[in-house]
Amino acid sequence: VEGTNLMQLAFIQLKKGETKEARANLQAAIKAGIPDKESLAACYLQLSSIEIQRKQNKIGKEYFRKAKALKPKSDELVKQIQQMDKHISRLPG
Repeated sequence: VEGTNLMQLAFIQLKKGETKEARANLQAAIKAGIPDKESLAACYLQLSSIEIQRKQNKIGKEYFRKAKALKPKSDELVKQIQQMDKHISRLPG
């Protein structure tokens, strides 16, 4: 439950533009444990995006691989993964 709460808090922080806090809460949520793989994949995807914005391409790619490996089923996540797949392959690192 704590992991899910931290994840929700992080997504709210992202909407407010509080990227640094959101990043820390997403990482804490993963450590605390997220029960379903869809939510875990969403966390990894968001962390991937944050790291790439911070020019940490290697870390961003690693989070992306973890999200993709979970094979999420929801249409939204599948579309996001397909879209990011195109962009990530062009990034150095």
